[in-house]
Order: sequence, then C-alpha cells, then structure tokens
Amino acid sequence: MNKQEKVNPVRNKKSKTSVISNGIKISFLGFGAFNCAIAYYLTEKFSKDDNYNFFFWDIDENIYNNFSKNRKHPYHFQDIKFNDKIQGYQNKEDLIKDADVVIVGINAQDVNKALEGIDSLINKNTIFVIVSKGIDNQTNELLSSIIQKNIKNSNFENPIAVFSGGTIASDIINKIPLIAEIACQNNVCTELVADLFHSDVLRIYTNNDVLSVEIAGALKNFISIGAGICEGLGFPIGTKSSFITRAVFDVYKIAKKMGASDTTFLPGSASFWGDIMLSCFGDTRNKEFGKRICTDNKTPLEIVEDMRKEHKTVEGYYTIKAAYEIAKENKIEAHTIDFIYQIVYENADPLEAYNKMMSRDIKKLGI
Repeated sequence: MNKQEKVNPVRNKKSKTSVISNGIKISFLGFGAFNCAIAYYLTEKFSKDDNYNFFFWDIDENIYNNFSKNRKHPYHFQDIKFNDKIQGYQNKEDLIKDADVVIVGINAQDVNKALEGIDSLINKNTIFVIVSKGIDNQTNELLSSIIQKNIKNSNFENPIAVFSGGTIASDIINKIPLIAEIACQNNVCTELVADLFHSDVLRIYTNNDVLSVEIAGALKNFISIGAGICEGLGFPIGTKSSFITRAVFDVYKIAKKMGASDTTFLPGSASFWGDIMLSCFGDTRNKEFGKRICTDNKTPLEIVEDMRKEHKTVEGYYTIKAAYEIAKENKIEAHTIDFIYQIVYENADPLEAYNKMMSRDIKKLGI
C-alpha cells in the first residue's frame, strides 16, 4: 500500500476491531432535510451495532431543542422518531472533535463559514463526506476546495469523499430502492465510505473522479430550474426533454473546461444522469423554484426568500450565477445557462426568454 492509500479512520469491513475504543463517531455537520434523512437511514442500518455512534449539530438551535425533547426534527419528516443511536450537540466544536466521519450537509453558500476554526479540532484520520451539491457563488469554488482550504493548517491526511446521485430525502427516509455514487481519490477511503452507506435499498457505485461528480451535482441544479420553468409555462414533457438535452451539453462543455473526465457524464452515471432525471422529473426544490417563477407573480429573489422560510434551500439560484460567470470567463457558448440567468437575475419574462432561445439560427450538432 502506498502512502496515499494509508487511510484508517473507520473500521474496515474485514476487521473486527475499531480504531477507537469507544466506537466510531459519525458526525452530521448540518441537520437539514437531506442530512436528517441520511442520519435516519444510517441509525436504522446500524441500530444493533454498538461500534457506531451518531451525532449532529445545526446552526438552528430549535432543531437541537426540539430533538432533545421528542427525538424528532421540527421541520422535516415530523412523524419520524429517531432511535437512541443519535444525539445532538449544541456546538460544532464538540461535533468535530474526535469525529471519524463528518458528513457535510450544509447549504453550499454557508459551508465556508461553518468550517471556520475547525482545523485545530480535526482528528488526523477524519474523513469528510460531502452530501451537499453546489458552488460558492462568491468564489466559484466547489465544496471540496472550501473544505481543503479550511483544514490546511490541521494534521488532516485523508482525502475528501462525495456522496451523489438521484436521491431525495423523502426516498431515503422511506427506504425506496436507489443508487448513488461515492467519489474519492483514495481507493481505501472510497471503499470505507461506500461500505458505510451501502445496503439492500441503497446500492453504491464508486468513482475516483471527485471533480466530475461535484461539478455534475452542482450544475444539474440549473437544469432542474429550467425543467420547472417549462412546467410553469405549461409546456408538455417534450419541451422539457428538449431543454434538458441541450442543457446537459452545456454542463458537459463547462465540466470539460474545468478538468472533468468523461466517465461521470456517460450513461449509467448516478451522479449525473440519475441526478438529472430525478431533479427534472421528480418533486425537487429547484424544479419547484422554476415553476413558481412562472406562477407566483413574484421576483425570483422573493421566491427564494419564501422558500427559505419554508426551510427549502434553492441551491440552483446560486449555482446559475457561478455557472454563468464560469462560462463567460472561459468563452463557452451555453445558451441554456444564459436563458436561466436572464430569468433569475435579470428578471426576464420566462416565455419571452424561452422564445428568444428557440429562435436562434440553425446550428450543427456538437457545437
């Protein structure tokens, strides 16, 4: 095993002993809908395994207070009661300290702030698993880069893993059969994290291309908004499918420019195609946002604020700004991104913007 492969943060499935005497500490940084669902799934999976202990922290103190009283989330899946495998912390320092795995489920725009000051708390063997999907629209950084930046002064040695796929919180809670991907550059780490998540209702595929998986998960957000706009305008499924077809190509062009490989964007990929199909044809927040732009008689920003009050984060609102800037900076022609950006940030009329996009000159396929 080479130096890069020396990862030993969690008990390997072939081993009968944990690397820490009092069990494996799994910490959920952020306890919104998706991390709540993952926590429920994992605490049920390991309900009879004393080697695993689960903890969470969220900046919203009401979540901790409510959970402490009745072991339920105050906003999401309120009829679900958690077992005794998981406990809440009132501060992130206790959550991070001695954690073997930190599952990051925070809004992309808040990740940088949430990770401030954690470098002195990190166990050198800690694995970070990102389940959030987005780009910081202040810096256009992917979340793995933000984590690396915040832990650069620590003794952290292990690579960062990414969980991605066509998975929504309600399906995970209800144990609907799904597939997802774990991406990590280190094979040992990949296997450990995949083993943590894998079950007979959540089949995990592995991928070493973290960059591609992050790009796919983030940029699919704007495609979902476009799908919602198509629905909001009353267009049938053929129009939505046409938009998705061209938007996928625009994402691919940007991804390649950012250094992504082809594998993640081929058929069979859970982190791209699985995510896109769910996001555009399922009940997702980004699609809901796109639809409400056409129906709520409010500005996009007002709708984002309304949805925030409903505890629904619209990552695509921020992602489209980053995607637009990346495309312009690299002189990439991406008309579907221009279309969404004009509606979301320039308050263009959705129907007029769509007609403008459709009325362009005939082009050769592949351009």
